[in-house]
Amino acid sequence: PNVKIDGYLVYTNKVYTGSFRGFGNTEPQMAAELNLNEIAEKLNIDPIDIRLINVLHKGSTTGTEHVITEDVGLKEALLRLKESKIWREREKVKSNSTETKKRGVGIACGWHGNGTTRVPGFSAGYLVMRKDGSVDVYTGITEIGQGTSTGIAQIVAEVLGLPLELITINAGSSEAPDTDATHASRGSNIGSMGVYVAAIKLRWKLINYASKVLNCNFDEIELREGYAVCKESGKKVSIRDLASKALENGYELASTGYYSFPWSKFDEEEGKGFTYVMFSYVALATEVEVDEETGKVRVLRVQPAVAAGRILNPLLAKQQIHQAYVQGLGYALTEELVIQDGKIMNPTLADYLVPTTLDVVDTEFLDPIFVEDVSRYGPFGAKGVGEMVLIPVPPAILSAIRAATGKLINEIPATPERVFKVLKGE
Repeated sequence: PNVKIDGYLVYTNKVYTGSFRGFGNTEPQMAAELNLNEIAEKLNIDPIDIRLINVLHKGSTTGTEHVITEDVGLKEALLRLKESKIWREREKVKSNSTETKKRGVGIACGWHGNGTTRVPGFSAGYLVMRKDGSVDVYTGITEIGQGTSTGIAQIVAEVLGLPLELITINAGSSEAPDTDATHASRGSNIGSMGVYVAAIKLRWKLINYASKVLNCNFDEIELREGYAVCKESGKKVSIRDLASKALENGYELASTGYYSFPWSKFDEEEGKGFTYVMFSYVALATEVEVDEETGKVRVLRVQPAVAAGRILNPLLAKQQIHQAYVQGLGYALTEELVIQDGKIMNPTLADYLVPTTLDVVDTEFLDPIFVEDVSRYGPFGAKGVGEMVLIPVPPAILSAIRAATGKLINEIPATPERVFKVLKGE
């Protein structure tokens, strides 16, 4: 109930802005999280505890009067983060400081909608099974290094009871149906739902044909480990042989899937109404070391707690988290576009400093805490993980600097020069 936002559209003669991980969300959440940590400091409340008092939950109404109808895993994420090694050791971390190098642990949270608010979300896909039991999957979602094709292959393999190597993904080509854009943390959840629906339809077709071949009731057929199995009799047939026989007898083994997501009207003038089908959440603890003689900040440890529904592939999710953190590291500490008299003064990567491997080679990335607050709108309950981990990186780092030095940095990037000046009271 205590939300007031004034928005201003400002035209400038500077460079255009564009989409960036956490699109439009990193800026306001940085302000909110830093303020929340300052409030906790003044009230002498644990920063995690003040978040537990105010955390969203199922049934909460957001600042846009959007009622959250799904489970919110952030409370559990915060509780588990509170018991983590990095948080329990935060006083010990401060005691490990030296005369010139101070250490501290900071925390921040983030939440991010999956999909887009501009149009009702939709997803499409189609599947074709070959005589050898292999499956060609067609999806408009584009693989750009995030691992979505692997996730989609896993979804199809799970539904059809097939080994992963029999699934071929044809992604992002003109042969695939329009699946809407590959952006907005929607690839493995909203973007995969069309394929998921198509896979379920194909599963029904396989089970229906297997019931005839095995002389077994439809409800008694299971697809698992490359076989159709009758639970009642124990008889089974390989899906490869089943597919070959079905196709030879003119039985169709192709399917299409389409899914349209629920939508409600959003009042653009009032800024109120339904915003996203689903949200993902993160709580992030970060330990830093601040060299007070130079102002340089070094990240030592990172502990993410992520509530992103069913995790389809933990390794891919972990990699997404690492990628998001490193991108956020640049946003927090090094990346600054310098413009003077309408000209960009640092137009190359020699001047505009993005993080490299050397910036994180000594950083300990602790295993992510996953809270599986499943969504009814994602395949197997999956939600997006790609964007939201970046969102709390800057406030978590700035809060850690505050814990280490007692000084608040409220501007990014927290370059050595900027940090040094604040530490010296300039």
